[in-house]
Amino acid sequence: MRRSAPFCRLLLRVTTLGLVATLCTVAFTPALSGCASSDPATASQEPSSENPSRAASDSAGVPATRLASALRAETRHWEGTPYRRGGTTRRGVDCSGFMQRVFENTLDVQLSRSTRSQVQEGEPVPRSNLRAGDLVFFRPGGKGRHVGVYVGDGEFAHASTSAGPTISPLEREYWQDTYWTARRVVRLAPAGSTSASDDVPARPSSERASW
Repeated sequence: MRRSAPFCRLLLRVTTLGLVATLCTVAFTPALSGCASSDPATASQEPSSENPSRAASDSAGVPATRLASALRAETRHWEGTPYRRGGTTRRGVDCSGFMQRVFENTLDVQLSRSTRSQVQEGEPVPRSNLRAGDLVFFRPGGKGRHVGVYVGDGEFAHASTSAGPTISPLEREYWQDTYWTARRVVRLAPAGSTSASDDVPARPSSERASW
């Protein structure tokens, strides 16, 4: 059956408009990373307590004391690095980028890039049961989100907007007031374990990624 010329022109116009709308949607979708989200639909997203996007990794069967030492050493290695939103190198790093590099360099564990994704990883853990390697999250105000890693003795490592990578006490009033939640992304070996397989799979300094 032949279709009339006006009908064909109308069909072509509708198809073209649909393609343009699709391209516009893709082009303007924001790529969120770093310590804060500007997307109102995701900024208030609560961490999942069921069916986490990525379960706690069994690849890091290490004692908490060894992991704490490795995390502290890695943080010292980053001292002097300026804070830079979206950064992941020694030229500048933000909080979630710092966590990504710390977990990669000390445990060969790959974290997702953004804070809003990291808060969905692993398993929720109460503040009273924190141990080395747990991610700790804060809501400083507005849509901002901040992440660090617990390193034992009431302290956590993070990339501060004012000081860069550093270690801070959780009991400081500011962090107490803005504390949000914690996630366990690595499982540790039982206390007192001394087997060779318990060694932290940290990279020698000569094998670290170039900055």
